[in-house]
Amino acid sequence: MANTLLALLFVTTVVSVAYVFGHGFCKNPPNRSSMWRFGYDTPVNYEDSQLWCGGYQAQHGVFGGKCGPCGDSYGDARPRENENTGKFGRGIVVRNYTQGQIITTTFTITASHMGWIQYSICK
Repeated sequence: MANTLLALLFVTTVVSVAYVFGHGFCKNPPNRSSMWRFGYDTPVNYEDSQLWCGGYQAQHGVFGGKCGPCGDSYGDARPRENENTGKFGRGIVVRNYTQGQIITTTFTITASHMGWIQYSICK
């Protein structure tokens, strides 16, 4: 009986790992979904800490690991909500940087699931 319970616990844990998503957002510079938090006249997105590429199954099961460049599902119609000209992309430039400049970024983690943050800077 104990071995059965242990095996069930192990299987449940392994299966659940695929459904754990981190929660957080870029505070400095603010990402498009979070600009409303800092006084910009942009649409409110209460789910701005949940840009995880449409979920594990969508990203890896359907789109072969691909993700929209701003955290939206790769399969969403373009412009995706968080891309420029999308629902949250209103053409507002929040920061300008020069080549070689050292910058400081700040992220707010609202629920840590031991994941990571990945971002890129576009022209």
